[in-house]
Amino acid sequence: MATKSGGNCYQVNGNFIIDKIGDIDEDLYKLCHGVAILVSDGLPFGHCWIEYNDTEVIDYSNGNNYRGPKKVYYRAGKIPVAGFSKILKYTPAEVRNKILKTYNWGPWDYDPPR
Repeated sequence: MATKSGGNCYQVNGNFIIDKIGDIDEDLYKLCHGVAILVSDGLPFGHCWIEYNDTEVIDYSNGNNYRGPKKVYYRAGKIPVAGFSKILKYTPAEVRNKILKTYNWGPWDYDPPR
């Protein structure tokens, strides 16, 4: 599966999580691939973000610097989106292995709508 165009979420958030490899709290970070609703047009799109300790979201995509409660982020993106409810979560080591295997930033295990 090739990286979808229109944003840089897979690459910038993937870079952030790879930097956590070797940290003592590496298991607290998960890279998430899923589908959200784009505020500008109300349509679903493939997206990537980081979860920290399963309660906080970090998102550096498209020049953003979001860090806040997971429930607020999920509500804003209407995550999970009906029909695309699966959210795939990867540890930093799993991210590294996926990149080495596929030579891309994702998405790896699903085909988002756009």
